[in-house]
Amino acid sequence: MSRRDPLIMVVEDQDDGRYLLREAFEQSGFAVVEAENGKAALERMRVAPEPDLVILDVQMPVMSGQELVAEMKADESLARIPVLVFTGNDRTGIPLGGPVVRRLSKPCSLTRLLDAVNECLDTSGNKTHPGA
Repeated sequence: MSRRDPLIMVVEDQDDGRYLLREAFEQSGFAVVEAENGKAALERMRVAPEPDLVILDVQMPVMSGQELVAEMKADESLARIPVLVFTGNDRTGIPLGGPVVRRLSKPCSLTRLLDAVNECLDTSGNKTHPGA
């Protein structure tokens, strides 16, 4: 039985930011889905395969990262999906705990981001990262 690549959901309102993250993650062996705001992410999580990890920006139009985390906490089926908050605003107000397993400030190196992603996947008990 073959294992599927871990599925990462990138929630970022900036088109180039989503593109760069998708490219980096796909080249590193991850499957990627994208959402341009928290509302789009929430809708996708409710109808599509559950991501193994959500990479979440905080300041977005329509529904912010803080609002998305609150919605995930309130939905038992989504509350167990780990979230890595990846933002340039390091005073997010989103505490660790619940779905939020890690915070990382933008900008950072690709190596540091991939290390954080792999750590989140490993500690959450979700799919093993590529190459493991």
